[in-house]
Amino acid sequence: MRRVIHYLLAIALSILTLPIVFLASITVFACYPCNPFLLQKRKGKGNLVFTIIKLRTLRKDNQEPIRLCGGFMRKTKIDELPQFWNVVIGDMALVGPRATIVEWAELFSDQFKHLGYDIRFSVLPGVTGLAQIRGQPHDLPGNIQAVISDLEFIERMKENWLGLDLQILTLTMIYLFRSVLRKEKKAESRISEGKLVSLTNL
Repeated sequence: MRRVIHYLLAIALSILTLPIVFLASITVFACYPCNPFLLQKRKGKGNLVFTIIKLRTLRKDNQEPIRLCGGFMRKTKIDELPQFWNVVIGDMALVGPRATIVEWAELFSDQFKHLGYDIRFSVLPGVTGLAQIRGQPHDLPGNIQAVISDLEFIERMKENWLGLDLQILTLTMIYLFRSVLRKEKKAESRISEGKLVSLTNL
């Protein structure tokens, strides 16, 4: 039942966000001419390796955010919208533990063995999850709090997966909405500062 619900929602979300993904891919290519889509090997359910689909936000040469668009896309998570396609394919779920880079998964398997790290691979990885809404990034190797949150999610979903999924999806939307608002406020602040400088030069 959970797989069916996530599958249907992912199809709907893929269609709804297709214009955003299309415009974002054109923007990435305009700012940094290359393949706007990033394909990475990640470890998923049953330790199976799959290819995750994301929009490129970092330069290939120095791993710095792509100028003019990279930082914004990472902040608003627009770069992760193509992962809905992974959900449709069956590699991922909408909610679950973060899909881990293969090399990191092998490292963490030993580092967090005492926590039962490999239990993470008993369920499908998710586009969003408990660690993400708690602001615990998996981008930093050795982030034990993110691992603990992932394991907590697996334990809690046994009791009421539907309620937990709805709660996390709702909080994810709130997080994204706030991120956009903060970005707009910063932009307005920079414009105001620019006008103030111009006035003082008169």
